[in-house]
Amino acid sequence: MPVFEPNLKVAFQALKNWKLGFEYYGATGKLNHFENLPYQEHALFLTADLINKNAYELNFGPGMGLTGSTDKCVLKMYCGYRINWKKPVEMLEPDK
Repeated sequence: MPVFEPNLKVAFQALKNWKLGFEYYGATGKLNHFENLPYQEHALFLTADLINKNAYELNFGPGMGLTGSTDKCVLKMYCGYRINWKKPVEMLEPDK
């Protein structure tokens, strides 16, 4: 049975390469039967994103659990690289 795990991110451009915002992560249980609130997981994070030339991204920030079954204090960080899956136009044109 699928589970319901809502996530939300709200951020604003603080500086040229920096975004600041909030992230919410939740886990409420199976779609046909949500767990009671004390057994659900809900967490809120204050986050910062550093984006380098629209290719590399570093996301980090502290978070806190909002329910008893969630960790009270969490530090998160991930690094990412954006892949451009589109082929350049010259590769799409047939040889002349």
